[in-house]
Amino acid sequence: MGDPAQDEGTCSDNPIEFEDCTLKGALHRLHYPLPYFPVQDFNPKVLFCQTSLLFGPFWIDFSPMQTLAFKTRKDKEKLSAVRARGEMPAVFYGRLEKSTPISVSLGNFKKLFRTAGESTVISLSGDGEHEALIHEVQFHPVTGEPMHADFYVIEKGKALEVDVPLEFIGESPAVKSGGILIKVMHELPISALPKDLPHNIEVDISVLKEIGDNISVGGLKLPEGVTTESGLEEVVVSVAAPKEEVVEEVPVDLSAIEVEK
Repeated sequence: MGDPAQDEGTCSDNPIEFEDCTLKGALHRLHYPLPYFPVQDFNPKVLFCQTSLLFGPFWIDFSPMQTLAFKTRKDKEKLSAVRARGEMPAVFYGRLEKSTPISVSLGNFKKLFRTAGESTVISLSGDGEHEALIHEVQFHPVTGEPMHADFYVIEKGKALEVDVPLEFIGESPAVKSGGILIKVMHELPISALPKDLPHNIEVDISVLKEIGDNISVGGLKLPEGVTTESGLEEVVVSVAAPKEEVVEEVPVDLSAIEVEK
């Protein structure tokens, strides 16, 4: 491995070819030998690097924080005028941040909300930069379109308490044999630093092998740095026996039966 102080090549020196020179330069500054993969096969979100000397295999996460541009909005501006130009009215606030009315691109917000949800820290970019969570979204009752959003500005280094969606994965042998899967919980309240917030928590139901089996909160694999105040014995999901269809007997009124003679 060369001396980093003397190894100051350009991003084009890196054997991995990228369209994004910024990312190439970031990889080059690692000064570690990197494997080659074609551009079409490369996923910049997570790169697995195999160093040949002291460090062994390790993961490098290049996931950028998602950014949403905003404009400061005047209090007296009509919301209908904001929506008419393809924007959505919103507001951001925090424990140490005053409430500020803003507007954001509706299309950009919908894309971000699909991927970030309400448990991923995003960056609001406009008159300053603010790291925030999507705290609450109001939807149109008929079209389902987002109408307004609240962003909660976080405090760096302070743990957050949020409800994170549960993602049920795998196949349960008990369900395949006829059992009924009962999802008791769909979200889990957690506490974590902003950098440790997961987008969701996986629940592997393949361990449910018999009727009556269940997975409790204590059986969930929480990411490092994540805790929950929920009781460890609280049931998350279980498998119940199928209900037998009961044929209800209807009493017969014999006096109403007409007999032909």
